[in-house]
Amino acid sequence: MARKENTKFRFLVRPVTTVNIGNGNLSWIFEEKIKFIIDNAEFSSPISGILILPTIIDRNIVPPPPDYVGYKKSDNSVSVGLNIDFSLWQRSSELERLALLADNIRDSLRMIKNRYLLEVDRKKLYKVVDEAQAELASEVQS
Repeated sequence: MARKENTKFRFLVRPVTTVNIGNGNLSWIFEEKIKFIIDNAEFSSPISGILILPTIIDRNIVPPPPDYVGYKKSDNSVSVGLNIDFSLWQRSSELERLALLADNIRDSLRMIKNRYLLEVDRKKLYKVVDEAQAELASEVQS
């Protein structure tokens, strides 16, 4: 598995939710912040993209899927789906939801094996998540 040199690294955050989670725009805004920050960053990992699937499912509607990490050879990418506790999400403020989402993204990055995501790139992405979270937190608080 090798990434072509001129291939742009893709990073997506796409929530998997039940209809009753409230405003679901936070993950889309978070993704846009991350994309903007990493737009010109250099990555040396063999994968060309990461799909993060924060899963926020009301167990009263449907059981949440198990956490997973998947490696897709056809597009040289990794997808990670980790659950966020629905009841915790529901009772959290927007700022707390932002922290839950950022923690989910960091935990997802930790789940990816080093053979796909090199430690140097993982650390870059942690910093990107931290920066995006800080920017969004200041917007939420204002």
